Amino acid sequence: MMMRELNMCMADSIPSFPIDPFKMMRDFGLVYQFMNLKKLEGIYLISENKNDIAVAGINYNRPITRRRFTAAHELCHHLSQIKKKNSELIWKILT
Repeated sequence: MMMRELNMCMADSIPSFPIDPFKMMRDFGLVYQFMNLKKLEGIYLISENKNDIAVAGINYNRPITRRRFTAAHELCHHLSQIKKKNSELIWKILT
């Protein structure tokens, strides 16, 4: 599911390795911040309305490899939310 969206966004470019999930978060409009989340790896807060923004928090107490994984995970939540909102908008237009 997400692979199709990523392919559409990256169709004209060849990804460079290693892939930077933090750059991808910025590219997809997801604001993120490193935080002391204690027992959580990360958190995703959805935007409540069109004047609000989605935000991801990433635990800075974890190793960079874990932070990268968490960033990719939170980005998938964001992409899923975008897809859901777009589907709801299309449904409203059609009905």
